Amino acid sequence: MSTASAVGAKAIIALSESGLTARMVSRFRPAQPVIAMSPKDYVVRQLELVFGCFPARIEHFTNVSDVMKVVRAYVLKNKLQRKGQGGCGSRDSLWSRWRNQYHNGRGYII
Repeated sequence: MSTASAVGAKAIIALSESGLTARMVSRFRPAQPVIAMSPKDYVVRQLELVFGCFPARIEHFTNVSDVMKVVRAYVLKNKLQRKGQGGCGSRDSLWSRWRNQYHNGRGYII
C-alpha cells in the first residue's frame, strides 16, 4: 500500500462482489481508509468487521464506465475529492504517471 501513500491518496477503493479484494488490501493495514464497494448486502455487513474498511452498497455493475460513475459520485458525495480534481486511481492518471516515470516515449521501457 506504499503506492497509495506515494501518490497522496486519501482513500483506497476496492470493488468486490465477495469482499475478498477489500480483505486482502486491509491485511496490509494501510494508512488510508479502504472503501469497500459491493452490490451484496451480506458482504457489506461482513466488511463492517474488517480493519480499516468502510463498506458501501452499490448497484450491481456490468461495465467499467458504470462503475466509474458510481465511484465518482460516492467520492464527491463524501468529500474525498473536489470536483475537477484528478483522481489517482483513474485509468488515465495511472497511465500518465507510468508513462512519465518509466517510458521514454520511444516505445520501450527505460
